[in-house]
Amino acid sequence: MKQRFLKRTFASLLCLVAVVWLIGAGAVRAQAMKTLSIGINWMESKDEGILPEEVEIPVLMYHNFVKDSNDSSISKDTMWVGQFRKQMELLRENGFHAISLEQLVALAECGKALPDKPVLLTFDDGYRSVYELAFPVLKEFDMHAVVFPIGVSVGKDTYKDTNLPITPHFTWEQAQEMVDSGLVSIQSHTYDMHQIKEFEIAAGGKLLRPNILRQPWETETEYAEALLKDLNLSRNAIEGKTGQDVVALSYPGGSYDALSEELLASYGIKCTFTIHKGKAVIQPGSPDSLYALNRFYVQSSTTDQEFLEWVS
Repeated sequence: MKQRFLKRTFASLLCLVAVVWLIGAGAVRAQAMKTLSIGINWMESKDEGILPEEVEIPVLMYHNFVKDSNDSSISKDTMWVGQFRKQMELLRENGFHAISLEQLVALAECGKALPDKPVLLTFDDGYRSVYELAFPVLKEFDMHAVVFPIGVSVGKDTYKDTNLPITPHFTWEQAQEMVDSGLVSIQSHTYDMHQIKEFEIAAGGKLLRPNILRQPWETETEYAEALLKDLNLSRNAIEGKTGQDVVALSYPGGSYDALSEELLASYGIKCTFTIHKGKAVIQPGSPDSLYALNRFYVQSSTTDQEFLEWVS
């Protein structure tokens, strides 16, 4: 009698353990499915946990800024800094995190963790206003960003070696200060493959490189050599002045093709950005997914509602 009682008691305990295990496993599965449905904050690394096939990240592109809201120069590429600050407030209020370039690359290369609701801030051309107006806002909100200066224009307020005035660009000393903050990465917008036709002609020359693409007058070999030379000039300047490794490039005018992508990858560029509208799609553990990334072109005409729709 005692043995049968003990057997029944033991069997009951086994059943209870099984039920608890099943409930726990079900809860884990339910929580996993719930987490999968709300974002990527559950990601830990390529070797820990489950990774999604794709991660969508809004990348925002900015250019120039002005201090006053009624400045007559406000246009497609020039924004009142107050509008920029409001957008940073919207990101913070809605739980977004401005990630660094290093985090973006680590996601693609090894599935490294990202914070919940990531967004990447980028600035093209290297205008002085990025340092004077936007950088203080980045520091105020503790937000990371990537800045892509045109190498030949750094520190200039005239076009190349002419006396033709252009929108002022920040200096290498100012670039270093931004880098030293730990918030800004300086990367390439080419050295001199973003030429402006009107300035080139006014300076007595002709337009040779409006963008990074191979031009009709050169062979593929000549183009490969020209692209490598330009990239080396950009890379040497950035690395020599700021100590940063150049691993990313923003295409001037957003123009690119399969040849430019192939060559840049062979030259050590890990990540390229276009101006195609839409979120960047990254495949964790797949470095190839870092090329030709989409961006949202933020302009003075961008409304708060449109801005939030882009990042959501």
